[in-house]
Amino acid sequence: GKEYIILSNAGGPKRENGMVHLARVEENGELTWLKHNPIQKGEFAYNSLQELGNGEYGILYEHTEKGQNAYTLSFRKFNWDFLSKDLISPTEAKV
Repeated sequence: GKEYIILSNAGGPKRENGMVHLARVEENGELTWLKHNPIQKGEFAYNSLQELGNGEYGILYEHTEKGQNAYTLSFRKFNWDFLSKDLISPTEAKV
């Protein structure tokens, strides 16, 4: 089977707009980025991804809603369909 990498990070120069990215590992070790999904609007800081089993993944991250302190932890679950739906075209970016 094919190998994939899931990466999460802020979607800009600040710690804002959390994204989850999906890349395929090619035979030569290059990564082909397939999808970039927004997962959290607004503040998005330190985060950790975990495979939960049954095709589900979890992400724990810092996010502040109005009235919360700046270090509130948030958790979301997502599945493979969220990661892979509507993959980008064959002009994929390689790294």
